[in-house]
Amino acid sequence: MIRFVIAVALFYGVSAMAQEKEQPAPSPSATATTATDDNAAGTSEYNVKMDIKESRILFGLYGQMSSFARAGTSFMGYNLEGVTDYAMSDRWAVQISLAQSFDLANGFTILYTGLRLGGAYTIWGQFMKRTSVVSVDGQDTLSVQTSDEPMLVADVGVDQYLFNGTDRIVPATGISLGARYDRNIWGHRGSLMFRYGQLVIAEDPVALMTAGAGFLLRF
Repeated sequence: MIRFVIAVALFYGVSAMAQEKEQPAPSPSATATTATDDNAAGTSEYNVKMDIKESRILFGLYGQMSSFARAGTSFMGYNLEGVTDYAMSDRWAVQISLAQSFDLANGFTILYTGLRLGGAYTIWGQFMKRTSVVSVDGQDTLSVQTSDEPMLVADVGVDQYLFNGTDRIVPATGISLGARYDRNIWGHRGSLMFRYGQLVIAEDPVALMTAGAGFLLRF
């Protein structure tokens, strides 16, 4: 019980000082403090430490519908895409994704594969999630997490698509802009996304539009 009281007092004392000084969140570190408990039986010392852990990786898996329009013709594909954001700060992240479209009508063949590398910025919310853990004598006593707020994310990326033609693979390269909205739904992190881009196939412009829905996991 004494350890818990010491841990709570230390945690909220540090939090109050941080708010008064209006400093940004500290980088992950461990601070050791020796607390003394004077009682009738004598003096006891406790090693109190507070760690701040940061979750920087956000992985999303989406079911999508994509439309490609080229020289008056167009086709539509259904695909799965895995998107990984690695937070550089609360607002900025590096983003990489891999998409693949399957033709279920012809023996589960691959129609195209898409690779995208870019950056993302949060208009609302933040990429990183922090957990503050107070431990006494090596035992975790108190843990507090920042809440998972709704996020509105804008991103830009360089796209590389490989289309499986009848006799060869046809590459397409371009740039795309995207937006997505993430929020907790029934205890899970759901996401809606939209993307528009311009690709080039053999000097011919190709317009790309993708919309999808999925779920997110933090690591």
